[in-house]
Amino acid sequence: WINEFPDEKADRAAGKHTLVVRLGRRKASRIFAMVIGGAFLIQLVAMAVAGPSQVLGFVAIVPAIAAARRLWRHHEKVREIVPAQVLTLLSFVVFALLAGVGLLISG
Repeated sequence: WINEFPDEKADRAAGKHTLVVRLGRRKASRIFAMVIGGAFLIQLVAMAVAGPSQVLGFVAIVPAIAAARRLWRHHEKVREIVPAQVLTLLSFVVFALLAGVGLLISG
């Protein structure tokens, strides 16, 4: 989703109807923050069901929140969105690695 923001003007001009084009940058940035929040709420439920082994993956919330905040504030500035894209990818990688480690050490 966040990768659609830098291309929004070109997509609109080309007639592409991505979610960012349809919703507009401001609204799409707000929904991105809700998606991030929802993902970590699901992670809390997973921790409750699967046990504390999944707590390590929750560390990924730090770069995820930073990405959502940056996009929320700078949804119109492509130059400012690129670091949010990096933070989103970092969040994914951190989550995958640490949640996997949590599963490995929990037996």
